Amino acid sequence: MQNQHSPPFMTPEIPKLRKEQIKLVEGALKTLSEHFDAVHIFATSHEASVDGTGSVNMGSGNHHTRVGLIKEWIIREDERIKADLLHRMGLGVVQVIESDTDDEDDDEGGENIEKVT
Repeated sequence: MQNQHSPPFMTPEIPKLRKEQIKLVEGALKTLSEHFDAVHIFATSHEASVDGTGSVNMGSGNHHTRVGLIKEWIIREDERIKADLLHRMGLGVVQVIESDTDDEDDDEGGENIEKVT
C-alpha cells in the first residue's frame, strides 16, 4: 500500500511544538497507516510558556478520502448536537434525517427533523 504522507501542520502562532510530540504523532501515523488505507490525526497541546494551544495534524493515504471522512464526521457530530439540543428544549427524542448529501445545488433535500415519541 502506497501512502502519501502530508507534512505536519502546526499552528502559526506556536510554530514549535516539542519535537517529541511531533515524533509521537508521526509514529502513531506510521503504525496506523500500516493497517488502514487513509489516516488523519489531529492533536493539540497546551503551551503554558506562550499561554496558548499548539496543534499539529498530519495524515497518510488518499487526500480526498481523508477530507471526505473528516466532512462526514463533522456532519454526524452536527446532527448529534442538534438532536441533543432539541431534546433538551423539550421536543422529545428527535431524529435528524439527512435526505440529500450530494452537495448539488438543486434545492432538494436538506435536513428534516422528525420527532419520535
